[in-house]
Amino acid sequence: MKSLDDKKRQGEIKGFYLRQMNSFVQQLHVPNLAEESYKAIDCHVRETGSDLPRGLLAYYYAFIHTMKRYSTSAFCPIVIDSPVQQDQDAANATRMIEFCLNQVPEGSQLILGTVSLHGAKYDGHVIQTDTKNKLLKTTLFDEVSDLMRPFYAKLLQ
Repeated sequence: MKSLDDKKRQGEIKGFYLRQMNSFVQQLHVPNLAEESYKAIDCHVRETGSDLPRGLLAYYYAFIHTMKRYSTSAFCPIVIDSPVQQDQDAANATRMIEFCLNQVPEGSQLILGTVSLHGAKYDGHVIQTDTKNKLLKTTLFDEVSDLMRPFYAKLLQ
């Protein structure tokens, strides 16, 4: 617990977060987001219009990178659903998708839900749905249930 109160360690963590945030704000082209507004890790990103989703994306990724570097807890997959919000222009939409894909901390998994990749290049695994509002297929229920049953049984022991 004493190490958590260490001012030097706190300064290191806050400095790392701020460097990440500054970099990500630049990469996502959020020119009006002043450093003073996001200097603290527990800030509230206050932007408007199409700059807000890009500012929030920069903040979330800066926070995630900081957690990954300085936390000892288990790191769960990063799940982002529809990052392109607020009527982004084509360049910013592509920029946001590329940022999501390229700035994942090393060793982390990203699950990105999006209607389109907006021209971003991606060589990873893509799941394209063929039914509206559904990812799971009724015809595969028994097969998946059989596969998952041993895991459920272990959880209940």
